[in-house]
Amino acid sequence: MLMFSIRARMTQLGIEAPAWAHEMAELVSKKTGVPTRVATRVGGAQEIVWVTTYDDFAAFEKAQAVQTDPEYLAKLAEANAAGLFETTSVESALWREI
Repeated sequence: MLMFSIRARMTQLGIEAPAWAHEMAELVSKKTGVPTRVATRVGGAQEIVWVTTYDDFAAFEKAQAVQTDPEYLAKLAEANAAGLFETTSVESALWREI
């Protein structure tokens, strides 16, 4: 089992970034067929993380095709234009269950 995460720090408190995060998760889930969960850090910096799980590398690679989808790219541009997240804080990771 593989887990993929993307983490980003919100630029401000409020509902805009979390609302956008859930919209993006719904879009990714729709486009890839893979459920995408959204969570926020408890305490500390105001961060949001998106998490997906895959049975194997082939399934992970197939889902990554969403990164070239025009609707996905437009949604990213929307967040950038609104300044919802610190762009230098974005971090992705691929995890292997042990």
